[in-house]
Amino acid sequence: MAQLPDEMIEQILIRSEVSDLIRYRSVSKSWKDVISDPDFIKAHLENSYCRDREYDKMGNRRIAMSATPQCNWEHLFDADNLYFVRRTHHLLGSSNGLVCVSPSRTEFSVINPETREVNKLKKPEILDQAGPLIYGFGYDSSNDDYKVVLGFRKGNNLTCFLKFSLESNIWEVTGEVNYTFITRVGVLYNGALHWVVSHGTANNKKHVILSFDLSVDKFEEIPQTCQRSTFLGTIYVCISWSNVSPQSAGDE
Repeated sequence: MAQLPDEMIEQILIRSEVSDLIRYRSVSKSWKDVISDPDFIKAHLENSYCRDREYDKMGNRRIAMSATPQCNWEHLFDADNLYFVRRTHHLLGSSNGLVCVSPSRTEFSVINPETREVNKLKKPEILDQAGPLIYGFGYDSSNDDYKVVLGFRKGNNLTCFLKFSLESNIWEVTGEVNYTFITRVGVLYNGALHWVVSHGTANNKKHVILSFDLSVDKFEEIPQTCQRSTFLGTIYVCISWSNVSPQSAGDE
């Protein structure tokens, strides 16, 4: 019986669903090697994006996290219209099919919900008295790396930021900014994380968007056209902001 060329097999695999690829890894060592190759993973991801755009599925996928007293964080991902955060448990974001969660103040995990693979990150060295934390997660395409960003208060409106690289497996200080953060979880758009922040005097406070470029570790202020905006989101290939939460708007 004639065997298909390796190139044709790879193209068939690229067009397969992730759930099928998990099973195909058991077919043979050669298939497992192909499916595990970083170049194949990128090609499969790009094909999935193209297919989603073709069938207009890009705006219909959401991830929510629930918390229960004895929850198992490794099996806790449901795609629905809710975004539920309880106490110190946070869903920090998703990128290229990976999801970052924080089940406690200094615990962080990056999970692949399809394969159920869990990468528990090193704990950052921050004080319990550091106040409310600022979070973010995203993909740095320039360095082919996934990064977790963590901010903690050091004084009046002064926030120190740490960055964790999955490639280097270390936490590093990236800098300090002098803003009051209105939102705590950064929205990933175009390779940068975005938060709504305020600055100025008590009688003249202004809301702006603060971005953090994951490739160059640089903060940049983006003026808003609506000064009362307190919520950020993405709509297809654009970033959006409003003074009404996306969940509230969806309930009307």
